[in-house]
Amino acid sequence: MVHITNVLKDTKFLKLKQLDISGNELNAKAVSRFAKWIVSAAPNLEELLVDDNEFGSEGALALAGLISQLPSLKKLSCSVCEISGNGGIAIAKYVTSVINNCPL
Repeated sequence: MVHITNVLKDTKFLKLKQLDISGNELNAKAVSRFAKWIVSAAPNLEELLVDDNEFGSEGALALAGLISQLPSLKKLSCSVCEISGNGGIAIAKYVTSVINNCPL
């Protein structure tokens, strides 16, 4: 299987606005690698859909670190990813900080 970051190395992805990697059985290790890549490869990302993967709270922690570095991100969908505890709290803290810093 080809790793997604190897496929998406092309610089044309710098303009990527939406990415849907739902239903790919991504584990926490894969999400961590992906999170490191996406910040530099698609800094203008507005929507990230990662539903129906298996990364759990460990992967959610990596996502929380990622989304805090993507100021253009408007939508994150991560349902059915086995997230609980610390992972859910980390994502909730990010959402809260975005709402609190949003100009009205």
